[in-house]
Amino acid sequence: MNMKKNVIYMVAIDHPTSQFKVSDYSGPAIKSWEAWCKKYDVDFYLNDKHDESFGRPIWNKEKVFELMHKSQQKVIKKYEQ
Repeated sequence: MNMKKNVIYMVAIDHPTSQFKVSDYSGPAIKSWEAWCKKYDVDFYLNDKHDESFGRPIWNKEKVFELMHKSQQKVIKKYEQ
């Protein structure tokens, strides 16, 4: 059982403390990553919801570890059935 898989995790959150509105320019990047990930069988996760416990939006990138842990648990449960 090989549970290793490459992942692209992108943070694109609009927030009042940001100088620019991220959604104004993130669309092409999101579409590009989605297409690339589909082509190469890589999981793509987009975080566009701010978790206030992190303060500034950029620190939401720390959620990748939580996401990967949850994803791994789902895979383990699937193979245990």
